[in-house]
Amino acid sequence: MNSKLQDEVVSPQLLRTYEQDSEQAERQEFRGIEAAVERLTQADPEIEISIEKLAMDVNNGKRRLAGAEKRVQDFKYNAFHSP
Repeated sequence: MNSKLQDEVVSPQLLRTYEQDSEQAERQEFRGIEAAVERLTQADPEIEISIEKLAMDVNNGKRRLAGAEKRVQDFKYNAFHSP
């Protein structure tokens, strides 16, 4: 059992190399996450403006639809009540 344990021992230099590689990978991942957060933060106002524009378009569509329905009702009324 002791010889098996000795075969699995990692040299201090190799351990430092693994730790450095791991730290570097973590830093790169963190930078990537920071960049993604920054992109999303910058896109937020644009998204809000787009949503507001779409809401205005929906409201305009509702008003136009209400107007068209009123005209249809007027045509129907005039069709039945015209001499």
